[in-house]
Amino acid sequence: MSVEEAWQFFRDQIDTGMSMFVPWRWPREESRPVWMADDLTRKIWKKQRLWSRYRNTRDESDHLKFKSYKSKVHRWIRDAKLGFEKSLSIRKNVRSLHAYVRYVRRGSKSINAIENAQGVPHHRKVGMANILNDYFSSVFNKRDNDPSPFRYSNNGPVLSKVVFYSSKVLAELNKLNAPSAPGPDGISAFILRRLTSSLAGPLAILFNMFLKSAYLPGDYFLGNVCPIHKGGATSKPSNYRPVSLTAVCCKVMKKNYEGQHFGIP
Repeated sequence: MSVEEAWQFFRDQIDTGMSMFVPWRWPREESRPVWMADDLTRKIWKKQRLWSRYRNTRDESDHLKFKSYKSKVHRWIRDAKLGFEKSLSIRKNVRSLHAYVRYVRRGSKSINAIENAQGVPHHRKVGMANILNDYFSSVFNKRDNDPSPFRYSNNGPVLSKVVFYSSKVLAELNKLNAPSAPGPDGISAFILRRLTSSLAGPLAILFNMFLKSAYLPGDYFLGNVCPIHKGGATSKPSNYRPVSLTAVCCKVMKKNYEGQHFGIP
């Protein structure tokens, strides 16, 4: 069995298991803010019931109760939002803070069009993707007439013997960040984290096979490039930077190799 066939078999087993045992759910927009707890939601419902009672009775006492409770609800909402933002500022998890900033700014900067080199705006998604791809390719540092990203030389250092052990692979799998996006192979860090003890052995066998044959599967050379807006006008391609999402298993192999060969933890 070749390296490509072995990797494809591993991918097929993961895909089959995901289709059989992992439930799929369409993402939906959250109907309430992230800082709103259940008790605050019940208080808002109570305020709405008081307003409905006043509309039915038109009694002045019911109106006063509604106004008094309404002011309290506004204060509770303000305190809940400030408390949530304060808790984010003292947390060590920067990802949660960035996620909240994106949540607050959602819809504020929608990409309606991207201008090409001649300044003509394109509104279709395919056209915008091609314009961004052309811009990223133009600013990418290309090697001189070398189609390969690697240069081989007999004068370089000799690669020392490296063996991938399942225990070391298991340690790297446990360090994965589960919410991170998958690469072009479709294997997410969430699945690898949930199946660390079951996948550490097969991955160690595959990594040793890759190293022994001096060959990597094609998925390890691919990446999903996502444009990230840096600021400024959203129609300018120069205001975006590319982020490449590569295969998670390739990152695990790289970290394991660096830990053994270079002593990088």
